[in-house]
Amino acid sequence: MNSPYFGLNFDTGNFLRLLDDPIKGMETLAPYVLATHVKDLMPDKNARPTDWFFFAGVPVGKGLIDNQTLAELLHKADFKGFLAVEIDHPHTDWTGREDEAVALSIKALKKIAKNLN
Repeated sequence: MNSPYFGLNFDTGNFLRLLDDPIKGMETLAPYVLATHVKDLMPDKNARPTDWFFFAGVPVGKGLIDNQTLAELLHKADFKGFLAVEIDHPHTDWTGREDEAVALSIKALKKIAKNLN
């Protein structure tokens, strides 16, 4: 499109849910990212591997997603957008604790941002 008004919302967890590497995805897509959904995921033993939520939401820093490296790649691409915390389907261990999960995620994102400077 070659337009500054056309880009993408990078979801850090959806790559994993499709069994793809979010780091490799970000290496390719970082220059086009205008916004992000930052999440972290862990397999949930109470879900079947074929369930879309088999990789379920946990606080940032508690799962399999390397959000520090993703943030570094965005930083190198001069990212000016926003990072939105998303816990779309809480892991069984975090069900009913979504407020705590979001608070821990914000704390982790602040640490990630501090490490960029």
